[in-house]
Amino acid sequence: MKSLSQELMKSYRNLIVLFFISYVGIMIFFASYIKNTSHLDLEAINGFINYEMNEIKGEIEEGKNIEKIPELYKELKNLREKEFDEEIRRELSKDKKEELKKYSDSIEKCLKIIGEKYDKNITLDEITKEVAVSKNYFCYLFKKEMGMSLWSYLTQVRLDKAKELLKNTDMKTYEIAFKVGYDNPSYFSKIFKKIENMTPNEYREKII
Repeated sequence: MKSLSQELMKSYRNLIVLFFISYVGIMIFFASYIKNTSHLDLEAINGFINYEMNEIKGEIEEGKNIEKIPELYKELKNLREKEFDEEIRRELSKDKKEELKKYSDSIEKCLKIIGEKYDKNITLDEITKEVAVSKNYFCYLFKKEMGMSLWSYLTQVRLDKAKELLKNTDMKTYEIAFKVGYDNPSYFSKIFKKIENMTPNEYREKII
């Protein structure tokens, strides 16, 4: 009987150690993400951990389920893996979605307009009317978020589309100019050479 009591006390001490290790491990795990995760309520998490630990410790101290100490620890471990790891995944998923949304709503709308109408004669008036902001503020905001002016971005989009056509089609240079939104093929060639350091035809010869 004494031997059994000693074994139980030893198991109890081991369980307390495991509780402590588990507790510290969980808190380190959360601390490692706290800089990148703004939604976690650490006080609530800490309270939940303490609650679960006290529930299991209370059962042991009252003589309940003593023979199931390994199962009780496993239960705590499973709670941590299922509840806390799932919470982390949810929160990191939220943060990732927020990180993916790099731009303000006004700029997002503008980028969508350019993506759909780069081949047309887009004006600043048209864009600012769509996004419902003043011209001056919009130009400031675009430069701040995109790191370039609106027209530099539009030019880059048009040239990227032109390079795709030069690579994948047999269209003439003037046809491509019209296709990507330039009314003047000569101006298109001038802009292309300025940005790419080669003419459209030279670019086509290079990639073929």
